[in-house]
Amino acid sequence: MKRIQIYILLLSPLFLFAGCNEPTFAEPQRPNVQSESTISTAYDIPITVGDASLLVEVVATDETRAQGLSGRDPLTEQQGMLFDFTNTTIRQPSFWMKDMKFNIDIIWIADNKIIGITPNVPAPTSNESLPSYPPPGDITHVLEVIAGWSQRNQIKVGDTIQF
Repeated sequence: MKRIQIYILLLSPLFLFAGCNEPTFAEPQRPNVQSESTISTAYDIPITVGDASLLVEVVATDETRAQGLSGRDPLTEQQGMLFDFTNTTIRQPSFWMKDMKFNIDIIWIADNKIIGITPNVPAPTSNESLPSYPPPGDITHVLEVIAGWSQRNQIKVGDTIQF
């Protein structure tokens, strides 16, 4: 019993001062966020491709375009990622599949019209010698969807995109 009393006496000053200090962490830096109309953080922007509908995540900055779908879990049939190049001078970006976990279709868009489709682009087995996939001409947007989506939804060159 005496031993417990000694421990209590020795430890009680620690408990008295434990909550008295100011926090030692700083608030994290907040990124510069563009207006909500130009960027989203989830698959929540509805678009229509030909006769099919999707919910897309829009990526419109150099950072988000570079990251793309790398390292993410596969898309569903109702999801896509829309790369917006309208705020850049880039008109013929090449895409590659670095750190991708699943196959995709790449749909090349110029002024709301499909100008090309690169179907069933395979996820890499390693990051060595990754091929790049260029558009067939100048583009304003690129849509990535799960592999085979274009064929299953009868999407073709010339179809229109409604944002």
